[in-house]
Amino acid sequence: MAVSLLRVPTLPAVGLSALLLCPSGVTLAQVQLPGAGVSTPDGLEDARAAMAAGDWTTAWAHLDKAPSTDAVLRLRVDVALELDRPSAALSAWKLLWERGTGADALAQIATYSARHLLSSTDPLIRSESDRLLAMAGDKAAVARLKRRMDDPAASPLERAAAAASLSASGDTAAARRFGTIAATVPERDRFSLIRLMPALPDAVALELLAPMLKSTRSDVRYGAVLAISDRRGPEVLKVLRGFLASAPEGAAKLAAMLALANQGDRQMLAEVGKIAEHLGDRERLEYARALLAAGDPQGNRHLGVVQNSDDEMLRLEAAALVAKAAPGTGRDLLVGALGHSNLWVRLRALELLRVMPPQPNAFAHLLIANEEWIRL
Repeated sequence: MAVSLLRVPTLPAVGLSALLLCPSGVTLAQVQLPGAGVSTPDGLEDARAAMAAGDWTTAWAHLDKAPSTDAVLRLRVDVALELDRPSAALSAWKLLWERGTGADALAQIATYSARHLLSSTDPLIRSESDRLLAMAGDKAAVARLKRRMDDPAASPLERAAAAASLSASGDTAAARRFGTIAATVPERDRFSLIRLMPALPDAVALELLAPMLKSTRSDVRYGAVLAISDRRGPEVLKVLRGFLASAPEGAAKLAAMLALANQGDRQMLAEVGKIAEHLGDRERLEYARALLAAGDPQGNRHLGVVQNSDDEMLRLEAAALVAKAAPGTGRDLLVGALGHSNLWVRLRALELLRVMPPQPNAFAHLLIANEEWIRL
């Protein structure tokens, strides 16, 4: 019996050899599959060699021609960002995401975007970018925030923003410093100061927000009520009830009533119900929220009124509330708003999407948007 030996140089597997018995005469074939030390045709090794040499253009050329395996796609993300080609990185990420992977790659692209925002002319955008990086464990960002917090040449609002950012990354000392710095922020910047407080612990935030309820400025009083109502607990209820006991007037009073109703105060819910038909769309939305939280189906009727509002922003808020019961429907409305011509509508839609179950393919492209606030 004749035996012939056939060596097959490459097959799409690694680190294996096999003996094949063929019926015609019996032909013995030894198949050597590529393993360690054997070059592969997919361009990975050549790309890695170019990356090691810092030759990112050549690395991209190799990867661009290579089959789109997971390993190749991950390297395409790395190299595209080194070449400042975030669109190409997102294209590679999209293929990974479609296969059920790619979360790490999207985080890479987000970090890239945050680093580029550090060159913004807006100090609050720079501070927020550093906050995101610090929360991701970037030691250089933490160091920059600490320097800014202590910088006597920086404005009080910039220093307060840095302290809030450090607080968000778990720095309790920075949270205490925020209070000291906040006392030096001019009255004209008080409303902006309120927007920095979500990162602070409840005790620190309430200590700062409660005095603002006595501000002579209606926007500050209103903003302080809204910021307080975002928190929960007996101290929050005590502050809101104390504010109402002072017989306030205007939007801040109604906001406090709605805040208490939203936090389970049935008596306050009934009080708001007496004037429900006279509420504006914004207040009606909060009333609907309180009713739905209490399990009252009347909330859907009021929510329907807001969904037909002329105010696009309020329609977004209503869509977010709908999404709690029907995620697909509400999310579709918000995703659709990401293409709106108004920057602020797009931004609010993105903010509301962030608190829903993630659909990263719907808005990942905004990481390379022209507007800094959208990228942020």
